[in-house]
Amino acid sequence: MVVGDRQREGVAPRGRVAVPPYPSPARVHRAVAEGEPQVNRRVAAYARYSSSAQKVTSIADQLRNIRKLVDQEEDVLDDKFIFTDEAVSGTTEAGRDGLRQLKEAIFHRPAPVDALVVDDLSRLGRNMTESLLFQDDCDYYGIELITVDGLRSSNPAANLGFKLKSLIDDVYIQDLRHKTLRGLEGQIHRGFSAGGRTFGYRSVPVLDPAGRTDSTGNIIVVGKKNVIHEPEAEVVRRAFELRLEGRSLANIVEALATSNAPAPNPGKRPGRPRGWSLSSLQYLLKNRMYRGEVIYKRDRFVKNRQTGKRVARRRPESEWIVEPRPDLAIVPRDVFDRVQAMTAARNGELRRGSGGRYKGTEPGRCYSPYLLSGILKCGVCGAAMVIYGGKQNEHNGKVYRGYQCPSRKRRGSSTCTNTLTISQEKIEAAVVGEVRKKLLSPENIAFYEAQFRKAFDKARKDSGADARAKEIERQLADTRKAIENLLAFLKTNGGSESVARELAQAEARERELTAELAGLTSEGRTVFPPPAKAIRDGLMRLQGTLYADSVAARELLKTIVGELKLTPRLPAADVAATGTDGTTAGAGLQKDESRSPCYEVTGSAFLPNLLIPLGSGGPSVVAGAGFEPATFGL
Repeated sequence: MVVGDRQREGVAPRGRVAVPPYPSPARVHRAVAEGEPQVNRRVAAYARYSSSAQKVTSIADQLRNIRKLVDQEEDVLDDKFIFTDEAVSGTTEAGRDGLRQLKEAIFHRPAPVDALVVDDLSRLGRNMTESLLFQDDCDYYGIELITVDGLRSSNPAANLGFKLKSLIDDVYIQDLRHKTLRGLEGQIHRGFSAGGRTFGYRSVPVLDPAGRTDSTGNIIVVGKKNVIHEPEAEVVRRAFELRLEGRSLANIVEALATSNAPAPNPGKRPGRPRGWSLSSLQYLLKNRMYRGEVIYKRDRFVKNRQTGKRVARRRPESEWIVEPRPDLAIVPRDVFDRVQAMTAARNGELRRGSGGRYKGTEPGRCYSPYLLSGILKCGVCGAAMVIYGGKQNEHNGKVYRGYQCPSRKRRGSSTCTNTLTISQEKIEAAVVGEVRKKLLSPENIAFYEAQFRKAFDKARKDSGADARAKEIERQLADTRKAIENLLAFLKTNGGSESVARELAQAEARERELTAELAGLTSEGRTVFPPPAKAIRDGLMRLQGTLYADSVAARELLKTIVGELKLTPRLPAADVAATGTDGTTAGAGLQKDESRSPCYEVTGSAFLPNLLIPLGSGGPSVVAGAGFEPATFGL
């Protein structure tokens, strides 16, 4: 068996109780033969099953087998060293919290256990590379890997067995994937559904036409077939009609949401309500199934090893399987094709690429010119707040814009109940004002001064100014010493033209070095930072500085405040909300603002909870309960 240094020597680190050395198999047999007491091993256990379609009792069955082996060998299995993963694939270690906790618990020195027991090697995973790396980690930390079916890493001959078993598990999952795809492809050719849900259709079981029954006496289901679901199909037809009328996608979404039309299922995204969105409408308008074509093998899915999530990769169109199904057509082919032509023309005008994204853009990047885009989130549904408006006042020429929740605006009240709009000017002034207030604290001013000093000193050091100054001082000292010697010679020996010329050259050199040294000194070998007043003046101009480059400023603000959630609050006059200290919600607001709806700003560790009234007047902010001062003006 592979044993760590701690087990070999039986010495505990300082501050720990010494643990008897873990016995090798040879020592165990010798101890039994000689009548010495045998030391029990400490072991850990891991169990996993792959799919929610499997029985939850699989974990209990695996642990029963593991405990039976542990009892037979008189080992010790503490409950705190039992780790499990339920309904998680073994093709990658990502997303397996039980395996992660196992590694954190046992993979350190000294190892807290002597062995790890699993029911079968495939429970550790079905990826050969990751399985072998896990075995190497066990070997490094001196932990024996044992399977109930007889594999032991302490046996030198088992090394080949571990590798072969890992290879078999890996090949099994690849072969299973191939056979599953082959079976689904056969179902498509037979006119059945290959799975998945499409808006406008329902899946119904198809019974065996020969009437064969299963073991329970029920007729066997040979597959499932898609049929048109008229209530949803009518919505599909309406969406195509509105698009042909020239309506924008946003306008169609708003029309469907306003009429409470049935919406596509949000899928497996937790917390996301059913409702219409631009993405769901775009997918609907380009789904060829609505013109009577079922497409299979359009995408292949690969799993990200870091996240464990499946990512779709588009196959070449030559690999697609397209089955004509006129019985599933919801809209006429010519209507579908005209909508596709309109979309292609519009994409060309907007310079969109084939993937639907603007050409030259990067996924996940915010290109909005507004300061808080991507930072403000709706506190009700979590959507990113966006700018609406842009109308210009005919009297003062000012353009008014406001942040709103796009889910409520585009998808209706079924997805979000937040109907409030907050002025762009007010929310940006409030956030920047709070940031400025934090930055203007005496502690931060002192910090800025210290950072200025470090930055200037580092710049001087990097430029070599200090080294040059030291060299000039050395040369200047030598020159002045030479001048003193020459003057002493003239006093002692009288006038000499050569000595006088040499003295003049030395004095000129002295003036040269002195001037160069003075130039370096004026740049400041001892750097003095800007005065505190200058720093404060710069921070007072913070908002204008940020607007000069709003894109870069937005990224900077994200690092400072993170995401800010805006949660609507009802007027204090309408809600009898009293805090634990007896103060009424909204205390400290202006009289005309206390009856106005407010936004509560939360979610940032840098900024306290803020209440921003939406009433008329200049922007004002109220610190949330427990924060002082209660009010301040911007």
